[in-house]
Amino acid sequence: MANLDMPIYLNKNMILDLYSTVINGYIESKEDMILNSQDNFSKVLLDNKITNSCDNKRTDENDKNNVLDIYKNNTVDLNSSQENRLGSKVQTRVKRIYSTFNIFNSLKQAMNNLSIIKPCDNYNSLNVGDFIELHGTISSNNLIPQIETIMYIFECYDTKVLNKLLPTDDPKYQITTFDFLYNELKTLYNDLNRNNTNNLVVINNSFKCALNVNNTFFLDKSTYIYDYVNCNCKALCKVSRKLKINENINLLSKTCADTYYVEFFNLLQEYLDILKSHGIIVPQRPDCLVEYPAICATPIAMYI
Repeated sequence: MANLDMPIYLNKNMILDLYSTVINGYIESKEDMILNSQDNFSKVLLDNKITNSCDNKRTDENDKNNVLDIYKNNTVDLNSSQENRLGSKVQTRVKRIYSTFNIFNSLKQAMNNLSIIKPCDNYNSLNVGDFIELHGTISSNNLIPQIETIMYIFECYDTKVLNKLLPTDDPKYQITTFDFLYNELKTLYNDLNRNNTNNLVVINNSFKCALNVNNTFFLDKSTYIYDYVNCNCKALCKVSRKLKINENINLLSKTCADTYYVEFFNLLQEYLDILKSHGIIVPQRPDCLVEYPAICATPIAMYI
């Protein structure tokens, strides 16, 4: 028995639009109707008519002749008819609903038949605008959980307490404190989660891919987006950017202030080193760059 892929992410709008374009529309529902009839009818008519007539006629007053005319008529008219109509009337309405994943499977098969989906085993053959089925592993290199971890450390130890660990002989530590770092991280966290979109990095044997995902399209709302980290997955996606040598993808580009936040992360590492020197376990600074070879892509569906 062939393996059945389990969907974890479906962009329904893109799937329906592509399906309508590739296959020239799709069946959303089907209705069947069956009609029969049954009628019973009978009619009986009975008509009985009796007529009596008596006529006494005298032609002249002096005439002794008297003409008597008696007429009697009895008519019986019997009319009987019967009509039978047999049948039945049944109305059946059948509506078949097609799930999004069912439509997606048909879409993927049609795209494969039309050679729309390109192989992605060779990085050099990829082009912007290509549809590819990406096979890879979901990377743990994601900014959101990394930033969350650092924020939790600051909250657990309390930034007021951590400020006391800063050197007192340098004025910069009096201005740039752990309070400032925490508030800046919180602002960055909100910016990266704006509109419920995020970057998910998938590592392929030949390259890396930064998928711009919308969290609302994950099917299981009770799970976390990173529950599938380090798991193998497939993704049907459309390439939106392909790196050249010496280029990189900055996962902070959504903020439109990626250069500033790269410098901020460099500063953050300095403060994390101070905590580490006092025996506090801290993570490394978040890695916001995806190096060549790599692509950016918009996922249509993800499945494992």
